[in-house]
Amino acid sequence: MNRRIGLVTLVLCACLGAGLLTAQKAPPKPDAGKSKRLLEAGERFESEGKDAEAEAAYNEAVALNPSSALTWRARARLRMMLNRLPAALADLDQSLTLNPDDGEAWLLRGDVSAALGQPAKAVADYTRAISSGIERAQIYNARGVEQVKLGQYQSGIDDLTRGIKLRLDNPAPYKDRGVALALLGNYRDAVEDYDRAVALKPDYWEAVLERGYAYGQLGNFEKSISDMSSVIKARPDSEKAFTLRGGSKQRLGQHAEAVADFTTALKLQPENKHVYLARATSFVDLKELDRALADRSAAIKLDPADAELYVIRGGTYHLLGDHERGLADRSEAIRRNPNYAEAFYARGSAHLLLGNFERAQSDLKEALRLKPSLPEAASLLAMTEEKIAAAKAPPVLAPAPAVVETPKAPVVAVQTPVVAPAPPAPAPVVAPKPTVPESATPGGLTADGYNALGRKLIQAGSYQKAIDALTEALKMDPKHVLALNARGFAYMLANQLPNALSDLNFAIELRPNYANAYLTRSGLKTRMGDKKGAEEDRAKHVSLSGK
Repeated sequence: MNRRIGLVTLVLCACLGAGLLTAQKAPPKPDAGKSKRLLEAGERFESEGKDAEAEAAYNEAVALNPSSALTWRARARLRMMLNRLPAALADLDQSLTLNPDDGEAWLLRGDVSAALGQPAKAVADYTRAISSGIERAQIYNARGVEQVKLGQYQSGIDDLTRGIKLRLDNPAPYKDRGVALALLGNYRDAVEDYDRAVALKPDYWEAVLERGYAYGQLGNFEKSISDMSSVIKARPDSEKAFTLRGGSKQRLGQHAEAVADFTTALKLQPENKHVYLARATSFVDLKELDRALADRSAAIKLDPADAELYVIRGGTYHLLGDHERGLADRSEAIRRNPNYAEAFYARGSAHLLLGNFERAQSDLKEALRLKPSLPEAASLLAMTEEKIAAAKAPPVLAPAPAVVETPKAPVVAVQTPVVAPAPPAPAPVVAPKPTVPESATPGGLTADGYNALGRKLIQAGSYQKAIDALTEALKMDPKHVLALNARGFAYMLANQLPNALSDLNFAIELRPNYANAYLTRSGLKTRMGDKKGAEEDRAKHVSLSGK
């Protein structure tokens, strides 16, 4: 009996095993010829827009001949077009394992890496493709764009220039090179590249937008507005175009129109703190301080960790006469960023305004310790220490008069509110009031006259008005090197560093032996973190001036 049961069990196991074996699908037998025909069929389907059929053919081709690097690459190309980037990358890894000398696969993997937001990997892949012998405009343009993303601006410009030489009729690399030049502060050359791009493709709105931005940085606000208006007409949903056009109108003093553009931009992108700050600046000029305060508070709500926003809002409180809240905002900025020199400068200004001279002195010294290249703090500290010394000086007793005179009313010192310096665009904090009356209109001045006015405004701490005056000088004489140097200095003090670099570069280009321009640019490069460049400019200044 037991033998019969064991025999039945053995038979059943054998049958089950056979069933399992037949249920498993055997891998296809390698067939290189059929795989090649399927590869060709997949390429045909792909050219006809039949993506599903193409992928099915490539899948079967890979299964029939997994050692074909070309088949893996073909499927990767399709998957990239279908935006299935990780799958495309995996296919290319397999393809390059089989054939590491395939330049086309390296090129394609560079494109996938770029699309995945991995510029360093993309640059490395494009470099491998170039080293394999590919000499094509497409690859130099692509590598140039990724280098710019990495901050390697000059290398990016060199690659884009190479790509342009290989194919002169492509507008894209002109636009991309213009962007790189603008990032270096070379807006004039950037405009030339944008012009070429638009000449090749008149409806190239991305290039028109970038050109409008460059015009604004050069102080040509009318042309900037014209370009932005063209973009808005073609693309009324361009938040950036409304923002930039509003900025140019603001610089021309057209604050109501600027507010309208900023408001439209905020409808398109309600979470852009920079646009709230820009609109607040126009509200200040329109004397609508409550609305300015609301916008700056909205910016803080969007990014409460940004210490600079508290400095900016503090300036609004001071304009409203609420100095205690202004002081509290500056203290909050310092709490959030204890190394923020401008916040100590701003709080020192507030203490000075409130008559707390010792506290002002302490804050201003800390500002200079954190940032020795902050000239505004140095001048304000000197003023504060004069007040402290005057308060401590013993009174000078006059000789007793023979006749008792009627006592004179005491002279009350009127403190001009000192507000923090302007942070980076687009929403500068209001600068300190200049000694030159704000209502003055210097009509009829020559270029030299505007240059002299601009320099006086710099000394008064009114940097934006100085920039405006010096821009007028340069409109009359675009090669007025003294005005270029002065405007560059004003831009630097207003923390508009790319603009400053552009002006100083042009001044030195026009007058290579202009010692003072090298000195100014040395200070600018120090602020920009270019220690080597700053040292070189300083050495050049010494060699030219002897000091």
